[in-house]
Amino acid sequence: MASYVYEIATGKLVSYSPSDTVASDEVLASYGRAAARDLPALDDTHAWDEATHTVIVVPAPVRPRMVSTFAFIGAFTAAEFKAIRSSTDDQMQHLLYMLERTSEVDMNGATLQQGLAYAVALNLITQARADEIGAIS
Repeated sequence: MASYVYEIATGKLVSYSPSDTVASDEVLASYGRAAARDLPALDDTHAWDEATHTVIVVPAPVRPRMVSTFAFIGAFTAAEFKAIRSSTDDQMQHLLYMLERTSEVDMNGATLQQGLAYAVALNLITQARADEIGAIS
């Protein structure tokens, strides 16, 4: 467990002690600071929260899951892809334009996930098919 010293007025983190050893509360207070003790160490999934004066868990970043554009397009049936290409929706055409200029797509990326959801909203594919297509690797 670790201790954290922060500014009382702002909650801003001033220092961190992995050994859980910091000055006494009285000494810290004389400098306008306080300590939060016995908290987890900071790492990729733990961050200091100024508002609560504690360590919070943050979600691990989502790793990219790259597949070739060829494999992505190949996941659609011919009828599904024809429906998408035939769509007169400006946003869908914009997504296709971007897709045609890539060699890889990030299956975990927001643009791709939103694009699949948008195709469902336009009734170009079903949600079940969007889930199947979104799961390719």
